[in-house]
Amino acid sequence: MPKITEAPFVDLRERARKADALYETLREHLEREHPEEIVAIEPDNGEYFVGKDRREAEKKARAKYPDKIFFRRRIGPNPAVIHLPGRVRLRGIL
Repeated sequence: MPKITEAPFVDLRERARKADALYETLREHLEREHPEEIVAIEPDNGEYFVGKDRREAEKKARAKYPDKIFFRRRIGPNPAVIHLPGRVRLRGIL
């Protein structure tokens, strides 16, 4: 019978704070070179991956680190990244 091991505890709030701090150090460069694109930040090592949309940024990040947790945000003043699965319809909005 295989041995079951526990996954290490991951403090997502602390990782989000680190990702926000990293974004602030990169802000000027990212906003100048990649306005309105999406950035996926790996807060432990500071690497980041930029894409035209959420999927592109995620694909680049997962190619290098398939098991990491990334924090994504839109580059610029509005950080929201909204994921709407293809089968969802929003009545009265679209």
